Amino acid sequence: SPGNVCPAIYGALQIGVETPSGFRGHRVPTPNGLVCVLFVPNDQPDGVSLPKQPVERKAAIANVGHMALLINCFCSGDFDMFAKAADDAIGRSHRDAQFPYMHSVVECAGEAGATGVFQCGYGPSVMALITGRTGDVLAQSSSNELERAVAKAMLSKADELGCAGRVLIAKPADIGAHVVAQKSELGVHEDNERIIYFQ
Repeated sequence: SPGNVCPAIYGALQIGVETPSGFRGHRVPTPNGLVCVLFVPNDQPDGVSLPKQPVERKAAIANVGHMALLINCFCSGDFDMFAKAADDAIGRSHRDAQFPYMHSVVECAGEAGATGVFQCGYGPSVMALITGRTGDVLAQSSSNELERAVAKAMLSKADELGCAGRVLIAKPADIGAHVVAQKSELGVHEDNERIIYFQ
Protein backbone atom coordinates (compact mmCIF):
# COMPACT_ATOMS: atom_id res chain seq x y z
CA SER A 1 0.00 0.00 0.00
CA PRO A 2 1.14 3.65 -0.46
CA GLY A 3 1.16 4.02 3.33
CA ASN A 4 4.02 1.51 3.57
CA VAL A 5 5.80 2.01 0.24
CA CYS A 6 6.32 5.79 0.48
CA PRO A 7 7.98 5.87 3.94
CA ALA A 8 10.13 2.86 2.98
CA ILE A 9 11.47 4.73 -0.07
CA TYR A 10 11.55 8.34 1.11
CA GLY A 11 11.81 8.00 4.90
CA ALA A 12 10.25 10.05 7.69
CA LEU A 13 6.45 10.43 7.84
CA GLN A 14 4.72 10.31 4.47
CA ILE A 15 1.20 10.74 3.15
CA GLY A 16 1.04 8.10 0.43
CA VAL A 17 -1.39 8.45 -2.47
CA GLU A 18 -1.94 6.04 -5.32
CA THR A 19 -2.39 7.80 -8.68
CA PRO A 20 -2.86 6.48 -12.24
CA SER A 21 0.89 6.99 -12.80
CA GLY A 22 1.97 5.29 -9.56
CA PHE A 23 2.42 6.10 -5.87
CA ARG A 24 3.10 9.68 -4.75
CA GLY A 25 4.56 10.56 -1.37
CA HIS A 26 4.14 13.86 0.49
CA ARG A 27 6.43 14.44 3.45
CA VAL A 28 5.00 15.49 6.82
CA PRO A 29 7.47 17.27 9.15
CA THR A 30 8.56 15.40 12.26
CA PRO A 31 9.65 17.44 15.30
CA ASN A 32 13.25 17.40 16.47
CA GLY A 33 13.78 15.26 19.54
CA LEU A 34 11.06 12.74 18.71
CA VAL A 35 11.77 9.28 20.16
CA CYS A 36 9.86 6.12 19.26
CA VAL A 37 9.39 3.42 21.91
CA LEU A 38 8.07 0.24 20.30
CA PHE A 39 6.76 -2.71 22.31
CA VAL A 40 7.05 -5.94 20.31
CA PRO A 41 5.42 -9.02 21.92
CA ASN A 42 6.99 -12.44 21.64
CA ASP A 43 5.33 -15.24 19.71
CA GLN A 44 2.35 -13.24 18.49
CA PRO A 45 1.08 -13.50 14.91
CA ASP A 46 0.44 -10.44 12.79
CA GLY A 47 -3.04 -9.06 13.24
CA VAL A 48 -5.72 -9.98 10.73
CA SER A 49 -7.06 -7.00 8.80
CA LEU A 50 -10.71 -6.05 8.86
CA PRO A 51 -12.86 -7.95 6.35
CA LYS A 52 -14.28 -5.84 3.54
CA GLN A 53 -17.64 -4.60 4.70
CA PRO A 54 -19.70 -1.41 4.74
CA VAL A 55 -18.53 1.19 7.25
CA GLU A 56 -20.88 3.30 9.30
CA ARG A 57 -20.86 6.90 8.12
CA LYS A 58 -20.31 8.24 11.63
CA ALA A 59 -17.22 6.06 12.14
CA ALA A 60 -15.81 6.99 8.71
CA ILE A 61 -16.23 10.71 9.41
CA ALA A 62 -14.59 10.28 12.81
CA ASN A 63 -11.56 8.53 11.31
CA VAL A 64 -11.09 11.17 8.60
CA GLY A 65 -11.21 13.85 11.28
CA HIS A 66 -8.70 11.94 13.43
CA MET A 67 -6.34 11.62 10.45
CA ALA A 68 -6.47 15.38 9.83
CA LEU A 69 -5.87 16.02 13.52
CA LEU A 70 -2.91 13.62 13.50
CA ILE A 71 -1.24 15.44 10.59
CA ASN A 72 -1.88 18.76 12.34
CA CYS A 73 -0.08 17.48 15.46
CA PHE A 74 3.07 16.85 13.42
CA CYS A 75 2.84 20.03 11.35
CA SER A 76 2.26 22.26 14.38
CA GLY A 77 4.45 20.37 16.85
CA ASP A 78 1.54 20.44 19.31
CA PHE A 79 0.81 16.90 20.49
CA ASP A 80 -1.80 17.74 23.13
CA MET A 81 -4.50 16.13 20.96
CA PHE A 82 -2.41 13.18 19.81
CA ALA A 83 -4.26 10.62 21.95
CA LYS A 84 -7.55 11.63 20.33
CA ALA A 85 -5.98 11.76 16.87
CA ALA A 86 -4.58 8.22 17.18
CA ASP A 87 -7.95 6.69 18.11
CA ASP A 88 -9.40 4.38 15.46
CA ALA A 89 -13.18 4.32 15.46
CA ILE A 90 -13.35 1.58 12.80
CA GLY A 91 -10.68 -0.96 13.72
CA ARG A 92 -10.43 -0.58 17.51
CA SER A 93 -12.82 -3.35 18.58
CA HIS A 94 -11.53 -5.74 15.88
CA ARG A 95 -7.94 -5.22 17.00
CA ASP A 96 -8.71 -5.45 20.72
CA ALA A 97 -10.49 -8.77 20.16
CA GLN A 98 -7.32 -10.23 18.62
CA PHE A 99 -4.89 -8.77 21.14
CA PRO A 100 -6.65 -8.02 24.45
CA TYR A 101 -3.43 -6.75 26.08
CA MET A 102 -2.99 -3.84 23.67
CA HIS A 103 -5.41 -1.39 25.27
CA SER A 104 -3.83 -1.80 28.72
CA VAL A 105 -0.29 -1.38 27.35
CA VAL A 106 -1.37 1.78 25.53
CA GLU A 107 -2.90 3.19 28.72
CA CYS A 108 0.12 2.42 30.92
CA ALA A 109 2.54 4.02 28.43
CA GLY A 110 0.48 7.20 28.52
CA GLU A 111 0.40 7.15 32.31
CA ALA A 112 4.21 6.72 32.34
CA GLY A 113 4.60 10.00 30.45
CA ALA A 114 4.51 9.22 26.73
CA THR A 115 3.30 12.11 24.56
CA GLY A 116 1.15 9.75 22.53
CA VAL A 117 0.60 6.01 22.16
CA PHE A 118 -1.02 3.98 19.43
CA GLN A 119 -1.49 0.42 18.24
CA CYS A 120 0.54 -0.44 15.14
CA GLY A 121 -1.72 -1.41 12.27
CA TYR A 122 -3.82 -4.40 13.28
CA GLY A 123 -1.24 -5.48 15.86
CA PRO A 124 0.44 -6.95 17.70
CA SER A 125 2.89 -4.10 18.47
CA VAL A 126 2.33 -0.83 20.35
CA MET A 127 4.32 2.38 19.79
CA ALA A 128 4.75 5.28 22.18
CA LEU A 129 6.08 8.67 21.06
CA ILE A 130 8.09 10.97 23.29
CA THR A 131 8.78 14.57 22.27
CA GLY A 132 11.08 17.26 23.53
CA ARG A 133 14.28 15.25 23.81
CA THR A 134 17.55 17.15 23.41
CA GLY A 135 20.71 15.71 21.93
CA ASP A 136 21.21 12.07 21.11
CA VAL A 137 19.10 9.45 22.89
CA LEU A 138 22.30 7.86 24.23
CA ALA A 139 23.63 11.08 25.77
CA GLN A 140 20.81 11.66 28.25
CA SER A 141 21.28 11.62 32.00
CA SER A 142 19.54 8.84 33.91
CA SER A 143 17.21 11.39 35.52
CA ASN A 144 15.99 12.56 32.12
CA GLU A 145 15.43 9.25 30.32
CA LEU A 146 11.69 9.26 30.04
CA GLU A 147 11.81 6.75 27.19
CA ARG A 148 13.22 4.09 29.54
CA ALA A 149 10.49 4.72 32.09
CA VAL A 150 7.88 4.29 29.37
CA ALA A 151 9.60 1.15 28.07
CA LYS A 152 9.70 -0.43 31.53
CA ALA A 153 6.03 0.42 32.12
CA MET A 154 5.02 -1.24 28.85
CA LEU A 155 7.07 -4.37 29.59
CA SER A 156 5.71 -4.61 33.13
CA LYS A 157 2.08 -4.31 32.05
CA ALA A 158 2.53 -6.81 29.22
CA ASP A 159 4.20 -9.29 31.61
CA GLU A 160 1.33 -8.83 34.04
CA LEU A 161 -1.10 -9.74 31.25
CA GLY A 162 0.91 -12.79 30.18
CA CYS A 163 2.33 -11.29 26.99
CA ALA A 164 6.09 -10.96 27.36
CA GLY A 165 8.05 -9.05 24.75
CA ARG A 166 10.84 -6.53 24.22
CA VAL A 167 11.11 -2.82 23.51
CA LEU A 168 13.01 -1.12 20.70
CA ILE A 169 13.90 2.57 21.12
CA ALA A 170 14.87 4.66 18.09
CA LYS A 171 14.49 7.99 16.32
CA PRO A 172 12.54 8.39 13.06
CA ALA A 173 14.73 7.90 10.00
CA ASP A 174 14.84 10.90 7.69
CA ILE A 175 15.81 8.78 4.69
CA GLY A 176 14.28 5.65 3.23
CA ALA A 177 15.78 2.24 2.58
CA HIS A 178 19.56 2.39 2.06
CA VAL A 179 22.61 0.19 2.41
CA VAL A 180 24.73 0.42 5.57
CA ALA A 181 27.88 -1.41 6.57
CA GLN A 182 26.17 -3.10 9.49
CA LYS A 183 23.30 -2.73 11.91
CA SER A 184 24.10 -0.67 14.97
CA GLU A 185 22.63 -1.62 18.35
CA LEU A 186 23.41 1.15 20.78
CA GLY A 187 23.44 1.69 24.50
CA VAL A 188 23.42 -0.52 27.54
CA HIS A 189 20.79 -3.22 27.30
CA GLU A 190 18.55 -3.54 30.32
CA ASP A 191 16.15 -6.11 31.72
CA ASN A 192 18.01 -9.05 30.16
CA GLU A 193 18.28 -7.24 26.81
CA ARG A 194 14.57 -6.48 26.61
CA ILE A 195 15.15 -2.74 26.11
CA ILE A 196 17.31 -2.06 23.06
CA TYR A 197 18.47 1.22 21.55
CA PHE A 198 19.24 1.05 17.84
CA GLN A 199 19.58 3.13 14.69
